[in-house]
Amino acid sequence: MSTKISELKTGARRAAIERAEKQYKLHCDVYDTADRKAQATTTIAGALLAADLGFVARLSETPSPFALAMLIVITVALGVSVLLALWAMYVRDTEIPAVSDETASHYECILRQTTPDKFSDAEIELLDFLLKKLGVANASVSAVGGRKASLVHRAQQALIGAAFGTILLTLALTFNPNLLALKSTTYSTSGRASAPQQAEGKR
Repeated sequence: MSTKISELKTGARRAAIERAEKQYKLHCDVYDTADRKAQATTTIAGALLAADLGFVARLSETPSPFALAMLIVITVALGVSVLLALWAMYVRDTEIPAVSDETASHYECILRQTTPDKFSDAEIELLDFLLKKLGVANASVSAVGGRKASLVHRAQQALIGAAFGTILLTLALTFNPNLLALKSTTYSTSGRASAPQQAEGKR
């Protein structure tokens, strides 16, 4: 009877380890997905920020208060999105399940046993050790993955805010182009005609 109970307990431990391993894989998938989404968000927000800075550099005079406010909001939102996404991709330490070096002594202990009961006790000790390490690893990668996902979520919210601000500013400029005054690219700062126009005038 005692042998059968011991076998049942061993089976229960193995089942718990199997569930913990599946859980660890799920947490790792969340971790990797958060990194991929953070990278995509950084790419999009970074490209839009570069375009925004190029556009702002062409302003020839102070825009209207509304346009100025929208440009500030868009620039800040894009900057926040990039920073949050980069912080989400920052490498963080996590615990891992037991590796072979950690379990070698336990396996050696099992192989040294000479009776079924002692063998069972040594095996249970190994299974408990594996289960404990998996529990620590799951808690670690879950916490880090959750933090990464939260940062990516906020980065995407900032990106959405920047997109919404860009849409509003574009609609406003559609009805009132004078909200922004851009530098002319036809003439240089000295007032002379640009090179293409000079060449055209010599024909």
